[in-house]
Amino acid sequence: MEDINSNPLSDLFAELKNYLNLRIDQAKLSAAENLARILSKLMYFFAMMFMCCLALGFLSICLSRWLNNITDSTVIGPVITFGILLLMILLLYLRRNHLMLNQNLRIFIRMFFEPHQNSDDHSSDI
Repeated sequence: MEDINSNPLSDLFAELKNYLNLRIDQAKLSAAENLARILSKLMYFFAMMFMCCLALGFLSICLSRWLNNITDSTVIGPVITFGILLLMILLLYLRRNHLMLNQNLRIFIRMFFEPHQNSDDHSSDI
């Protein structure tokens, strides 16, 4: 009796609607996964930058004190250390496109346009 009352066209539209809803859900899940990856990479990046800045600060203090002992002056050590840090900042500024933009662009292209492996080990994602 159900076969007589069912309309093939309405069944087709119901299946199409169901298929489209599943595709939308798949797109939402994919977007959520990519957003989670981006946020985890950003948190990792900021944590590493904090640790590197902390290490660089301690290294700068040690370098200044060592140069103070060598030069027997309390001013020349920090000035030389400041000059070294200023040269490093200038070098990073001049190479910013190569170091940051191109690398981040490759990461985002790989993340959004290349399929990734469905494995339990996500250590290579970070």
